[in-house]
Amino acid sequence: MPALETGVTTYSRVLLKALCGFGSDDRYYAYLSKGNARRFADLDFPNLRKIDMDPEFFKTKMMEFKYLRSIGMLAFGFLMNKNRFLCNILNRIYAFHLPQEYGLDLLIYTSYGAFPHIPLFVGFSESIPLVSVIHDARYIIYRQESIRTRTNFLYTRLLVENSALVVVPTSFVKEKVMDYCKVPESKIRVLFSIPEINSRREESVASLNMVRERFILPPKFLFFPSMIADVKNHLTLVKAMRILKDKGVVVSLVMSGTITDRKLFEEIMRQVSELGLTEDVRHVGFVSEEEKVALYKLATCLIMPSVGESWSLPIWESFYLDCPVVASNAFDLPEQIGNAGLLFDPFNVEDMAEKIYAIWTDEQLRQELVKKGYERVKSFALSDYARHWQGIIKEAVERSKE
Repeated sequence: MPALETGVTTYSRVLLKALCGFGSDDRYYAYLSKGNARRFADLDFPNLRKIDMDPEFFKTKMMEFKYLRSIGMLAFGFLMNKNRFLCNILNRIYAFHLPQEYGLDLLIYTSYGAFPHIPLFVGFSESIPLVSVIHDARYIIYRQESIRTRTNFLYTRLLVENSALVVVPTSFVKEKVMDYCKVPESKIRVLFSIPEINSRREESVASLNMVRERFILPPKFLFFPSMIADVKNHLTLVKAMRILKDKGVVVSLVMSGTITDRKLFEEIMRQVSELGLTEDVRHVGFVSEEEKVALYKLATCLIMPSVGESWSLPIWESFYLDCPVVASNAFDLPEQIGNAGLLFDPFNVEDMAEKIYAIWTDEQLRQELVKKGYERVKSFALSDYARHWQGIIKEAVERSKE
């Protein structure tokens, strides 16, 4: 399970809700890392056991990547993948093994970007099949840009190589995994997640006003729920806002989410100040599910300007909660959005400003997009999602027996 409060956390929550809550007699064990357990505290299923892996697994600094140079990470991952003997020894030293009494038949790994050596350890030590989830193609496409991206690309390839099945959200990611990781199509299953808030479409006026007052929200605003990262393209977005302001159109922006990169966040806010947008831009931090629902309902539209976004939960959430969408045309967002949102070139600040202007000023357009968006998600159901995942699990276990 992921260590940060990101879209991957939500993905994991939805997956556990589906697998544990819809007619399955199987038992599930969720390994949760420090700081993330609270996001899973409300998942109280009789067939789910939540395990804090921090006391044992993170008891030494060696296992924390911040104490390893990039080249060390690269070598470490390669050795662990290619040398079963070393992998087995280190797995036992760091106590990340699966107790025999659990009788586990399968490992589902949803957080490939954090500690991808974990499933390799478990796979070699316990001889159980692995299903890995590749959420996006960022590290595949940008694999040559830096040591970090090369390292993450290596781990992605190792995960794919050692997985019985690989689950991806879109055909776009599937094609990239096949092309660059040299994996046959028969090993990949396309299955996107669904919004967690599919039972909370209606909010009272009083609850919406309470959130508006709590965050001191303007009458109209763009909503951008996202962690702070280069790929999210915050800097270009605020430049587009400055272009609109110069044309007499003052656009407000409300951001939420975990600040994963403090240095970048400070750079974003410094640019906001330099562009004279201090009164127009606000970051409200991590918000609860109830607050997030209200923010979608109150927003003029969702803005998703990412340069490397592959499949976006906030877009599904916006469609479900009647929030129109304006977004980047990069990666597989066009596949997800279809004709239910406005698309712009995330590298073209003028194009971004033009599309924001269109959705900001045209109420009829917003209503049309709301209708189209809801048509794309209204049939989503946890029971169907569970059924698809149960099929994937069954196939992975059967493949391991061949």
